[in-house]
Amino acid sequence: MHHIQDYSETSSLEKHWGFEPRIMPCTADTGTCQYLDAVYHAHDLSMLYTFILWAIILGILSVWVGLRVVRRFSKETDSVIFEVDGQQRVSPSNLHRRLVYTTTAYLRRRLLPESLTLIFGHVSRLQLLIFAILSGYLILFSLIGITYKNWVTPHKTEPGLFNTRTGAGGFADRVGSLAFALTPLTIALSTRESILTLITGVSYQHFNFLHRWTGRIMYLQSFMHIFIWTVVQAYLYQPQPSKYHAFIIQPYIIWGIVAMTLLTFLTVFSMKSVIKWTGYEFFLISHLIVAGVYIGACWSHWDKLKCWLIASLVILLLDLVLRWIHFALIHFRFIGDNKGFVAAQARLRYFDDSAGGIVRLDFEHAHKAWSPGQHYFLTFPNLSIWQAHPFTVLSSPRPESPVQKHSYIIRCRLGETAKLGNLASQLSNTGQTTPVLLTGPYGTDVIPRKVSNILAITGGTGISFTLPLLLEATMRPNCGLIQLIWIVRYVKNLEWVASEIEALKDIRNFHLRIIITNGKEKDAKDLNVELKDEKNVSEMTVNEEKHGLGSLPEEFDLVYLNRRPNLKEEIQEYMEKTDGKSLFVVGSGPPGLGADARKAVASFNSARKVWTGDKAGDMGFYWDY
Repeated sequence: MHHIQDYSETSSLEKHWGFEPRIMPCTADTGTCQYLDAVYHAHDLSMLYTFILWAIILGILSVWVGLRVVRRFSKETDSVIFEVDGQQRVSPSNLHRRLVYTTTAYLRRRLLPESLTLIFGHVSRLQLLIFAILSGYLILFSLIGITYKNWVTPHKTEPGLFNTRTGAGGFADRVGSLAFALTPLTIALSTRESILTLITGVSYQHFNFLHRWTGRIMYLQSFMHIFIWTVVQAYLYQPQPSKYHAFIIQPYIIWGIVAMTLLTFLTVFSMKSVIKWTGYEFFLISHLIVAGVYIGACWSHWDKLKCWLIASLVILLLDLVLRWIHFALIHFRFIGDNKGFVAAQARLRYFDDSAGGIVRLDFEHAHKAWSPGQHYFLTFPNLSIWQAHPFTVLSSPRPESPVQKHSYIIRCRLGETAKLGNLASQLSNTGQTTPVLLTGPYGTDVIPRKVSNILAITGGTGISFTLPLLLEATMRPNCGLIQLIWIVRYVKNLEWVASEIEALKDIRNFHLRIIITNGKEKDAKDLNVELKDEKNVSEMTVNEEKHGLGSLPEEFDLVYLNRRPNLKEEIQEYMEKTDGKSLFVVGSGPPGLGADARKAVASFNSARKVWTGDKAGDMGFYWDY
């Protein structure tokens, strides 16, 4: 408000949090005084709305924590057996528990499938609902409490010139304040060492959708903020162009332009099409550096709202510090003979593949065990010391052992993984190793302990995520029917995990169904595969010596399809083996496969069935992209 109020002419200032103090009493003309009343009122409401936003967020997280604690320490109540239509049904004796299960089944049916994928990508309706609620709050509270009025006031020193004061200035400050308040949330949604994961139990990668779109909301808010004030200062205030020139050279305005430029960079260079052009590695490094500079530019632009920027810096720095701690715990030895830094030494094996090649990575390293389904960020110093990529561990952890065996299945795409493929093709079968640096582990518990029947649906390299989870489930006391459906393009893809498949033969209650979607008759002959019939779906047997699988037990199926599998039919077939008991579906693979799985699982969830005691209507789900 320096452009309206002269602070050298006052002895009484009215303080307003996050804004410049107001000179009281107002000695300007009536229109200017009314404008100042409107602006300061709108600003005070802006501060209130930002705090309400965070009160709601923190309140939701607190309730979430409470529910997790109650769920963890609560015990399953006994069930009552009764008959419906001549069939036995199991109903929880606790009405509250029945209501919870029924509501959960209803919400899964409605919110699990994907919607608006052309705009938002592969995200569930639940994620869209959360984003819609946040967007609705921001839109509503950006508009209310603003005085929508113009005041034409005479210029102090230029007779005959008039300034147009507008309530749009209050709106511009409102959206700017909300953009500041969204900054720590946007950063918290992006961090690897996520406090949100610690609170909610939801793995950090599932927050990426909200991170991207809250960032875009911030960009839109910031653009409106700078655009409106440009119009006001360049057209509505007089005299021009001297008025605008005096405005644009002020340090806080210059820093505002710098911040907007940096935010534009962050927004544009996070688009998928641009990432494909620049490379994922450039995106990661530039995003982190520019985000830090952006926070500093915002501080220089308007330090009166630095509370949001301090919170953002704390979250960002905490994430970096915890990463280094994780790294140090894995690679630095403080006792024993081999003190100091120790890198893992990995053996590489390359598999040719039409989609870019596959690298299998194996090594052993002394450190604490992880949990099944978790992943590490791997750095390959021989390729680049500045890049780290997330990969899920195929091998199972050994909690009782100080030395852990790591195995990874990595698809070679562009950038770093393409270089890794070239390195693997050179080192395969040579006995040479390459150093690997790890940070992690990351990820949360996926399958609830009480679940006994588990179906895993996996595409390609996604088996790295599901296989360890299923192996851990087979060791539970309440283990039921465990089945893995692995969907691959070619029979030769089985070589990626031949040793793991061989080890599955000795596990009770473990069923493996391998579906080949792109095998051709010529390929089958070349690979010593015998087609049992000439229909669209063909049972196949694989030459034992070529793939090292040995004889396959009857619990293992190898199926050839000329199409993608119908997941609803696959799940239905599995359900028939579980005698109508509840089950959990977990999976990993391409986004299209995940969309099909979500839709199929949602169709099996039935609130009516759960209410009447039919546990088949209660089907849990988790998909890891």
